[in-house]
Amino acid sequence: MKRIRSFCLAALVLGVFIITAACSSGPKIVTVPMRDNLKFAERNPRIPRTIGLYVSPEARAYIIKYQVGGPFGKENEYRYLSVGGVLLPNARSSLSQAFAGVEVMESPGQAKAYYVELEVDPASSLELGKFTFSEKSVDLHLRYKVKRGNGAVLWQKVISSKTAKANPAGWAAGLWKPYAKKASNTKLQAAGEESLTLCLEALNGELITHKATIFR
Repeated sequence: MKRIRSFCLAALVLGVFIITAACSSGPKIVTVPMRDNLKFAERNPRIPRTIGLYVSPEARAYIIKYQVGGPFGKENEYRYLSVGGVLLPNARSSLSQAFAGVEVMESPGQAKAYYVELEVDPASSLELGKFTFSEKSVDLHLRYKVKRGNGAVLWQKVISSKTAKANPAGWAAGLWKPYAKKASNTKLQAAGEESLTLCLEALNGELITHKATIFR
């Protein structure tokens, strides 16, 4: 009887330890980087003026977050796509193909005659699917405003682009799971970069098309 009590007590202590350890361990977060040197098409003729570019600290820190799901529901694991961290350098490169010059502003108070303010719309999302071989997609929405140096809004719009990438290497999960997960993250990165490129190219197109209306 005494042995049974001791066994039950040990089992109870072990169970409490396991539950406590599980609760105390935080979620697994994997941050997928994006490149800050994407390539953009040269526009001819360029708009013959220097444009300012402002991306707030909050916009530069923006991350698209996704809770990973498995065959049995959501898991304690997340994917972070760091779009905001590469928004400024890529927007500068993109706008440089459409304008005579681009000057990055640390605050709106340093404005040129005109400047573009960019941020990621919260409607942006990503999808990994339930399996490593599932399609990886990024639905990116960029909000932009063209303003005068005094902050008056002249033009504003949300530009969107959704890109999906197949991940056939995900089938390797049964053979070597780390490889399959790396392939999954690589496809997610590629989808994010393509969506960002398409959004910024579309922005250039909008600015060139409406330049007579905007830059008066």
